[in-house]
Amino acid sequence: MVAFSVALLSGMAYLLWLRPTVHGLLQDALLRSLPSWLYLFMVGMVLEANTDWVKRWLTGKFIYWLFGYLIWIVLLRSVGVWTTGNDATPLSLLPLAGVVVSGAFTARSLSERILKGNDISYGVYLYHMPVVNTLIAAYGAAALGWAGLLVCVVSTTALAVASWQWVERPALRLKANLR
Repeated sequence: MVAFSVALLSGMAYLLWLRPTVHGLLQDALLRSLPSWLYLFMVGMVLEANTDWVKRWLTGKFIYWLFGYLIWIVLLRSVGVWTTGNDATPLSLLPLAGVVVSGAFTARSLSERILKGNDISYGVYLYHMPVVNTLIAAYGAAALGWAGLLVCVVSTTALAVASWQWVERPALRLKANLR
């Protein structure tokens, strides 16, 4: 909890107070550095270590978390807090993490029905930013619209499925054979 608190406070300090005073290359470097975003990874660690809390407060409560989050975002925006993109702060991202995890623990069988045992989550994580960056490099700001989002989702999903079929699943079979 101490490490989580330090990571959260350093991320908040940078994103809320320090970032507006830093410009240029230093700002880009800090924005893409571990201390600015470590707290998001640590949220997952804290949730994993506190499954009773997750069951009590997140499981089966997606609608409550979603509506609470939407109300919270409206309140934050009304006082001038940026809530999206790289300017989002822990004030908006931590509750969003609650929404996402609550959604996953509310509709547990949905992914099994859709994916039928194919685990493309790592491929989505691995390939989404190369796809986004390729679109931005090729099309500039035009890649940031709805058409770009659709291309990004379809391309990332296709790469993740291919990765699962031809790399990840075969590697997991090899791992099982080594035991």
